[in-house]
Amino acid sequence: FKLKTSRHMELFQSVFSHMVTGDDVVKGKPDPEIFLKASSLFPENPNPQKVLVFEDAPNGVDAANAGNFRVVWVPDPLNAKQPANPPSETLASLNDFDPAAYGLPPFTD
Repeated sequence: FKLKTSRHMELFQSVFSHMVTGDDVVKGKPDPEIFLKASSLFPENPNPQKVLVFEDAPNGVDAANAGNFRVVWVPDPLNAKQPANPPSETLASLNDFDPAAYGLPPFTD
């Protein structure tokens, strides 16, 4: 993660209040530990059903489902593997995401 984001850390820090990576947890996906840890860092410690996870990998979808999170899957077209349980929604592109479908405010330009 550090190598991948090293040139863009300022952007990540301006957009995200906190970041949790695989280095911060003991169990990897499909265990939900990473999502549970990330959500616990918010002051409200929201119920997983109030959290929306975006994933591109089947193991990530399985992890979100195992933690009782809602999950939007944007599958990698080069990975034919399917998650064990279906996501809340599958999109071909993040551009297709409709925040209103989840009670979120619309995008603004």
